[in-house]
Amino acid sequence: MFVSELRKALEPERGEGDPPQVIRSVQPGYRIEIGHGQLDLVRFERLTEDASRMLGEGDPASASAKLAEALELWRGPALDDFTYE
Repeated sequence: MFVSELRKALEPERGEGDPPQVIRSVQPGYRIEIGHGQLDLVRFERLTEDASRMLGEGDPASASAKLAEALELWRGPALDDFTYE
C-alpha cells in the first residue's frame, strides 16, 4: 500500500498498467532509480557552482539569485528525521 502511494507521488504521469519507472520491484524488495539531475543535492551543487562563477565574473546580483534558488531546495535541517537515532 505504501509503495503504491509513493509511486503515485513520484510518477503522477504513469498510466494504469504502465511499468514503474522510478520505484522498481526487485528481490527482496524495491529499488529507486532516478536520473542524475533529479537529485536535489546535484541541483544544489550545480546552482552554487554557477553562483560562484557569476560572482567571479563580477555579477553579484545573478550570483545571489542562484544562491537563493539553491536554498529553496532545502526544507528544514538536514536529516531532521534522524535527530534521536
